[in-house]
Amino acid sequence: MPEVDVHRIFDRFAHIYDTGWLQRALYAAVQERALAELRALHPQSVLDVGCGTGIFAARLDRELVPGGVAGCDLSGGMLAEAAARSRGVGWVRGDSARLPVRTGSVDAVVCTQAFHFFDQPAAWAEFRRVLIPGGLALVGMINPRTEGGSRLLNRVSTATAKTRVNWPTTPEMRRLATDAGFEVTAQHEVDWRFRRTVPLVLTVGRAPAA
Repeated sequence: MPEVDVHRIFDRFAHIYDTGWLQRALYAAVQERALAELRALHPQSVLDVGCGTGIFAARLDRELVPGGVAGCDLSGGMLAEAAARSRGVGWVRGDSARLPVRTGSVDAVVCTQAFHFFDQPAAWAEFRRVLIPGGLALVGMINPRTEGGSRLLNRVSTATAKTRVNWPTTPEMRRLATDAGFEVTAQHEVDWRFRRTVPLVLTVGRAPAA
């Protein structure tokens, strides 16, 4: 079968990415859980990595940190839609493994349903780099219950994709975060539509204090 360039697909279909059923099915539940965590933190600045068309970043700007939110994505098409959505958010194009953000400059990093596309050790390391001491990284994604389930989902996801996809288990996500120097303070299983088939987990990591 021909390979699929995931980033090119995102560029092409950015204009339909905001479809209500898609957002409700894949993103709404984990973003609500992440927002609850962020409200308790009272951050002054938040970076949304893998922000897509900017729905969550724009909401954070409206409801939590007006003028203190940045959204980062590798897809130019997604960012074009995001820029049309909100002028209050700072939109930047960049790779999660090399974030175009100053060291120690943000209070919280959030990533919802995009982390499977990332170089995960590099992304966790970058999250720690850009966070202030004691800042939080919140990563929401599907974490299969078993290593066998993880391998199966990885094979299915990468069968036709040029972009490597990885779905770690919950313990593996904890290890990735701790290897980058984070203290994992919580791993919340989110109540979502497909919870009986695959868990959707929000992993919360705290960067070391100064």
